[in-house]
Amino acid sequence: MIKDSGLDIVYYSVTDCDTVSHKVAREHVVGVLHIFGNLLDRLPDDVRNKCEDIQEEFLLKWKYAKDCYKGTTEHPPRISKEELDETKERLSDEYLAALCHVLTNTEFNHWTWCYKCERNCPVSPRQEHAWRRGRWTDIGGHTCDPWTSQGAHNNFLDESTLPLLVWIFSDKYYEVDDLVDECTPLWKTELVDAILGDSDTRMALVQAGKISAQVADAITEDLIKIILGIANIMVSFFQF
Repeated sequence: MIKDSGLDIVYYSVTDCDTVSHKVAREHVVGVLHIFGNLLDRLPDDVRNKCEDIQEEFLLKWKYAKDCYKGTTEHPPRISKEELDETKERLSDEYLAALCHVLTNTEFNHWTWCYKCERNCPVSPRQEHAWRRGRWTDIGGHTCDPWTSQGAHNNFLDESTLPLLVWIFSDKYYEVDDLVDECTPLWKTELVDAILGDSDTRMALVQAGKISAQVADAITEDLIKIILGIANIMVSFFQF
């Protein structure tokens, strides 16, 4: 627990596939209560399989389009750059729509495997009596490569899209108080607003090391200082 200026912050959980991140979390001076793995573990098995099938379908379509544009020594390119860009926009929209249709109606798992406790533990701090009355701030730094000027330029046609959507939709489902999203300035932030809609979850952004103005209204200045030191790892803080 962090105590500063009258604010108590519980380092509730880390969610990350990377075992190195798990090691860092275990050795953190504050001490994390839970270490979760893949964000997709929040999905029921049948929903996860359906989403992964959708992902495979659209990423294969995108690969085929890129191959048609690149061509080979035996076969010249079959589509132009303009046609490739149009295909990317169309497939991105269709891919998002397909995943959002499934995730909008999903009842997410309340318990997933914890690598610290070595058993299933609650994703939401509110499942534990000690933290039931606190304020839940969930911080995520998602993959920026599809959106950076020097990245892959895949738009949403990237393996990172599914876990990103699971994170946002599940946070809405769990009724997180504050969702803080860190990514490149080119990231289409309006997607988060559209998913959260009229829910009570408040969204704030950290882009290129700068925190958005609305954060000051959503969470305290002490917590902002902590947020700015975090990137590329899913973290849940709980404050009282």
